[in-house]
Amino acid sequence: MLGLSVLKCCCCQCVRCWRWLLAVHGYRRRLGTVGGKRVVASPRLVTANQSKAIIEQGTELPYQLSGPNGSTSIAFRKANLRLEVTPHITPDGSITMYLDVHKDSVGQNTPAGFAIDTKHVSTQVRVEDGGTVMIGGIYETSDNLNRAGLPGLHDTPWLGWLFGNRASRRSKQELLIFLSPKMLEQSAFAP
Repeated sequence: MLGLSVLKCCCCQCVRCWRWLLAVHGYRRRLGTVGGKRVVASPRLVTANQSKAIIEQGTELPYQLSGPNGSTSIAFRKANLRLEVTPHITPDGSITMYLDVHKDSVGQNTPAGFAIDTKHVSTQVRVEDGGTVMIGGIYETSDNLNRAGLPGLHDTPWLGWLFGNRASRRSKQELLIFLSPKMLEQSAFAP
């Protein structure tokens, strides 16, 4: 399955504004077939110079907790996309940003409940007004081979293919994060 997620954000200090772009790109190939999926989000965020700003989008997933007396209760775990930025305008007009990006998603079910797959980048970057910089990339590939069939017969040389089944699955995912800051003039905020 081919997927693309894009997130645009804008943080500003009455006179100046920064904009960055987060692209999450992943694709999967299953048994020779390829499908496509594209998700685009474009939230905006406002903050002052040297002030931390956080934007978060996702879901909270319920799971059961066992109490000491055999009682159960419901708790929630977050699976979301979270961007945290603290911008600093330098005297030469460039922007230094302290960034913390989390991309969590629901993973496989386990006996203890579901797993949360996480991707995380924390860094400091300096970018010129209108410039673009890639701050990180995570590339994952996994190959799975499953064999099934009649016990004893599917392992027989030369005849095993008549009594067995093989399935292979390859998945690839890539997370790329780009920053493209742009300062806006005060007239952009006039009524």
